[in-house]
Amino acid sequence: MIGAQVAGRIADRLGRRPTVLGTAALFVAGVMLAAFSPSFGVLVAARVVIGLAVGSASMVVPLYISETAPPKVRGALVSFNQLAITSGILVSYLVDYGLSSDGQLAADVRAGGDPGGPDVRRDAVPA
Repeated sequence: MIGAQVAGRIADRLGRRPTVLGTAALFVAGVMLAAFSPSFGVLVAARVVIGLAVGSASMVVPLYISETAPPKVRGALVSFNQLAITSGILVSYLVDYGLSSDGQLAADVRAGGDPGGPDVRRDAVPA
């Protein structure tokens, strides 16, 4: 909610396109920070940054599409944007299900290990 509220004000001041580009840069920064986080605290901070970017994108992108699209296809493009988001969420759930159906495979992949190798997380995390 905070990202959407702040993005609305920024979009009014700077314009829609610069706000969309800034949101993309915020996504990249958050993802890079999460990917290379050295500690749990940094990972949580990265998730907050990514959350702000999600809020910003969910507010500014449909606004940008609706303002730049021709009136004839405006509704279809905004609807297609939502369909693309929902489809991406479905694919991510399916990938997660495919990796976690075994349980062990998902733990090995998250740990960066070999799916057929020893379980390095079993001793680290109490059951």
